[in-house]
Amino acid sequence: MTRTYSMVIYRAITDPQRFNRFVKFAGPVMEAAGARIIAGGFPVKTFEGTNDQRVVILEFESSEAAQNGDVILNKMIELGRPVFKQIV
Repeated sequence: MTRTYSMVIYRAITDPQRFNRFVKFAGPVMEAAGARIIAGGFPVKTFEGTNDQRVVILEFESSEAAQNGDVILNKMIELGRPVFKQIV
């Protein structure tokens, strides 16, 4: 099987305290959905543009697992809407 990667970029975190609670919940949920968190955090330096918000890179065993993970991620995004404005 071919591994599949997904990058999640939070463009505007409006409530950092609630976002931190969201992250504590989201990580274990994504891992239970088959994702392996490769990297996550804030950039040390932004070289292009103005996006200096949190980025997470997820690895899945297959594209099917990634698609299932995307369904779960989208549900979590709906729960987190008050915490951040936009996700890419």
